[in-house]
Amino acid sequence: MSTVIDHNLISRLKNSDYDAFSMIYRHYSPRVFHTVMRLFRNEDMAADVVQDLFLKIWDKRADIDPTRNFEAYIHVIARNMAYSYIKDELKKLDDVTSCEWENCIDDDDPSLALEAMSTEEFMKKMVDSMPPIRRRIFIMSRFDNLSHKEIAARLGISERTVESHIYQALKIIRKAIGFYVISSIYSSILL
Repeated sequence: MSTVIDHNLISRLKNSDYDAFSMIYRHYSPRVFHTVMRLFRNEDMAADVVQDLFLKIWDKRADIDPTRNFEAYIHVIARNMAYSYIKDELKKLDDVTSCEWENCIDDDDPSLALEAMSTEEFMKKMVDSMPPIRRRIFIMSRFDNLSHKEIAARLGISERTVESHIYQALKIIRKAIGFYVISSIYSSILL
């Protein structure tokens, strides 16, 4: 699409021309899909984000400036929506892992109990897979609520060593949680 056509199509879109919107969708959606796909590596989730993006564009069509770079505009929105999607999923996971088991269960919603149980199992596997000293330090920090200084004193190591082990444990857990969330979302899509 040339810049002149872009400006014309965007102007028509601003005036609620659905044909212009369809042309824009057909032209840009494969490119946006590719951008989101690089982030998710999951076709279904990428397709959902693309659909939500173009719904958003239609809803906000009156605010679009036809003189600006439309392709850059939609790619930024797509990337932000993808990050927001992942952030929301991580927040849900964090909410489930941070609450007390009894308080997480909603008797009226068995799926929440299942989600909490699978999250708890996932976290237990993550902690169990750590090297023994890191596992011990992480448990003392996160489950026994001991300070770095207290852990260092009890184990006869430096606070710096404690900080390093906790940093490494959290780094691995955050990375694994990202994969866990993506695979959980993917599994829920397939069901």
